[in-house]
Amino acid sequence: MNITALITTFNSAETLEKALNSVDWCDEILVVDSYSTDNTLEIAQKYTVSIVQHEYLGSSRQLEFGTTLAKNEYVLILDSDEEISPELKAEIRGIIESGNFNAGGYRISRQIYFLGKWIKHGGWSDVQFRLFKKSNVKFNHRHDAHWSTECPFPAVELKSVMYHYTYRNIYDFIGRLNIYSSLDVKTKYDEKKDLKVKWYNLILNPWAEFLKMFFLNRGYKDGMQGFILATFSAVHKLSAYAKMWEYEHSKKQGLEMPPVTYNDFKKNKKN
Repeated sequence: MNITALITTFNSAETLEKALNSVDWCDEILVVDSYSTDNTLEIAQKYTVSIVQHEYLGSSRQLEFGTTLAKNEYVLILDSDEEISPELKAEIRGIIESGNFNAGGYRISRQIYFLGKWIKHGGWSDVQFRLFKKSNVKFNHRHDAHWSTECPFPAVELKSVMYHYTYRNIYDFIGRLNIYSSLDVKTKYDEKKDLKVKWYNLILNPWAEFLKMFFLNRGYKDGMQGFILATFSAVHKLSAYAKMWEYEHSKKQGLEMPPVTYNDFKKNKKN
């Protein structure tokens, strides 16, 4: 059994080396880059990697494209701001060497690092489907920043974790919040065509998000970082609902439609 580590990048110079070092044991490292303008490619070229540049049309399409190029049947997906822990490396290598690979693939927990601290509460730790046999998996295409797959077999959760060095700073957080909340609009309307946003959604939903993260999920135990994460998650919720209302209002009034897809963002940049 041979394994390909698939990493998607865009201006990932600050974190990429850590990610690449953590998968140097894989049989192939494949980097799919969205035309970075920093020295991402120079860093990748220092390693024994295959590098392909491809226009970014969403995470699911980018990963599907990369998976088709993987030389090996077994694929490990890693974001450019993530790192495989030594324990996870040993666990995955044990599976590969045993030849007893679960047909439904594997889910992996992520340990979050934010503003100099490992985040342990607030609901930020998550479990991601990241290791699979590619012939058993089909990608679902979404408009938002997330991706999902379909597989006829159940996945198994591994015991070890990967490290996720999330937002570099608050400037980065706010910039991505603007993008992700816009992408949420298209996804929500695709899922529910008759969605109606009420004025109270802009008040109640953000507050509910903050209370859930900071109190119910004990984000307060992470100190100031926990407060910032809960607050900006509430802002994200407010932004998403405000943009959904704007989208609905613009459509009814025949106004210029706001950008809600990656293609829209590119058109706005050109204008």
